[in-house]
Amino acid sequence: MEFLTLIAQQDFVVIAGYAGILGVIVYLGAYFALQIGWIRGQSFIYPSLNLVAAALVLTSLITNFNLASAIIQISFILISLIGLVRMALGSFLVRFSDEEKHFLSSKFPSLRGQRARQFLDAGTWRNLEPGTILTQEGTPSKMVSYVASGSVDISSGEQLLYKYGSDILVGEISCLAGAPSTATAIVTKRTRVFCIGSEKLRRMVARDAELRLNVEAGFSRDIRQKIIRKNATFREFIEASTRSPLLGPSGEMPGRWSHGRHYNHAARLHS
Repeated sequence: MEFLTLIAQQDFVVIAGYAGILGVIVYLGAYFALQIGWIRGQSFIYPSLNLVAAALVLTSLITNFNLASAIIQISFILISLIGLVRMALGSFLVRFSDEEKHFLSSKFPSLRGQRARQFLDAGTWRNLEPGTILTQEGTPSKMVSYVASGSVDISSGEQLLYKYGSDILVGEISCLAGAPSTATAIVTKRTRVFCIGSEKLRRMVARDAELRLNVEAGFSRDIRQKIIRKNATFREFIEASTRSPLLGPSGEMPGRWSHGRHYNHAARLHS
């Protein structure tokens, strides 16, 4: 019996040693993943990995106890639990309206919890009347606007480039850089928008690297969607001109192309 007990003790010592090594690997792996951007410090994953790593290293100390190391591992466990509980409560207690949920899922799907709430609280929802100017060509955009419903005309000089409907961002291209707007955006019918000041947004993303990643990803996604729409419009124009080669009295395509705005926009896009 004593022999079996000794064998069991030796096996536990070996297992505890492996647990400690595994804990170190998890520690280093989590920190490495954080530094290269695979995981984020504000996500559930990072404190969870630290909790697991600390528990494994603490297990290894049972057979070779060290008070200082034990205090460090217990502290890591407690701090990780506090962080996980805080994030869980934040996700549970934060509430969003249907309008806000649609906006976030459409433009910033990775923005969640308290960070999403802070982002939304920094802006306002407005109902804009026709003629309201969202951006002015040649001047820095004072705000970024999300058009939830309505219609916005985009123009450069005297030339109408495009007509946008709902579910788009306006002013995002020049927002973070503080550069002049490349076009003028004017509301053409009663429009519902979410607006956030460019300067305020720049301060927020300067303080919060994860928010900056989410905002930049959302802006890039919206720009890509606009390019896809514009290319589709250009192809549609080419197909229409192929099917209907006859021009109107003023030298323009009849029907929906009569104002020439799609052609002129496509020419700018592909010049």
